[in-house]
Amino acid sequence: MLIVALAAGVMFSYTRSERETSYTIPGFSFGLAPFAIPPEGEPATAASAAVMTTLEQMESHMVSTRFRHEIEVNESLGIYDFDSSGLVGWVLERAAPTAFAALGRERPVAEDFARVIHEASSDDETEGWRHLAQPSALRPGDILAWSTPQEHRHDGLTGHVAIVVGMPVRVPGMDEAWSVRIADSTNEFHQWDTRLIALDMDGGVGRGTITLAVAEDGHAYAYGWQGPWSPIFLRTDVELGRVTR
Repeated sequence: MLIVALAAGVMFSYTRSERETSYTIPGFSFGLAPFAIPPEGEPATAASAAVMTTLEQMESHMVSTRFRHEIEVNESLGIYDFDSSGLVGWVLERAAPTAFAALGRERPVAEDFARVIHEASSDDETEGWRHLAQPSALRPGDILAWSTPQEHRHDGLTGHVAIVVGMPVRVPGMDEAWSVRIADSTNEFHQWDTRLIALDMDGGVGRGTITLAVAEDGHAYAYGWQGPWSPIFLRTDVELGRVTR
């Protein structure tokens, strides 16, 4: 059972069912208790560090960004237009080429990331990837991905993929949930989203906080798009991976 604390001090809870694909939490997203941005940390591998360096260099040069399914990058002008898989693929191709090649496509989509991470070993690297069993193991430069359930797909979106940029933090009052700071490309804002702060309504590349709900064995089985403020947690396995080369 997940328990969510509202700002007024009222506690609400809900119980998950194996047949459910989403969970509605009573109350509005802006009514949930605030939660600090997860802290930064050190990448676990040299390849993860290269992912962070490539991402940060791009962010420092970025003048314009939009969310779009076609990749449009002009580094000299500071233009970086992607969807989520386009961004992560672009970064990995430069920072972790073996991991990028394992995706098997010149233009991988979120489902490709989720599949490759799921199939990777948790003990030894598999074609540049290592599978992580639970959100508590995440470090900056790691990758998370999921496939969106069919009934929740819209506008051509079949899943999501993002780069972890902060340490995971257990959510106070939600014993089975971890907040994770990510970088992604989207036009639907997360908690503490840099795109919203910049009033960038076209979306694009930015950072925000999501929350992952975990099962008894530690694996992430659902996500809250707006961090601990999320009014709904969508049930789908969230694959957690680390690039090694």
